[in-house]
Amino acid sequence: MQRLKEQGKIRAIGVSNFNVEQLMEANQDGYVEVLQSHYNLFNREAERAIFPYVTEKEISFIPYFPLAKGLLTGKYNRDTPLSESQKQHPLFKGDAYFENLAKLEQLHKIANEKHCQVGHVVLAWYLTREAIDAVIPGAKKPAQIISNLKAGEVQLTELEVAAIDRVFVSK
Repeated sequence: MQRLKEQGKIRAIGVSNFNVEQLMEANQDGYVEVLQSHYNLFNREAERAIFPYVTEKEISFIPYFPLAKGLLTGKYNRDTPLSESQKQHPLFKGDAYFENLAKLEQLHKIANEKHCQVGHVVLAWYLTREAIDAVIPGAKKPAQIISNLKAGEVQLTELEVAAIDRVFVSK
């Protein structure tokens, strides 16, 4: 891969879904520049397991699943009908769904104060993480792409970041 980069055939070397041991092995020569891995407010395991290494080695971390199947966009509420497949996903299953909706209340408050959408607050929060250089939220429609760009205009205060951290505790 490094030869391809030196020849100008690729711009960067990245890996996806690697745990820290796999990443260390892949990066033994120091050529890995990007890691894309599962990370969102509901699943913050990467903060303990991966962030220290990527920060030390100056490897960009790009989270996938950042909006947690749309749950972190704020579009769901207690009355939102869920499909059978959604009901099987751990974030939407049984009591976990209602607990997750309760956690979103803090995000709704911040979004209302900032006159933006919950998803914008979430994306802005990711960019407060030292290890994260970019976020690629999924979008099915062009309007969603345009909306996601508005997250770059959201400036979170230290108090807001801390409030989100308290609600979405890393386990």
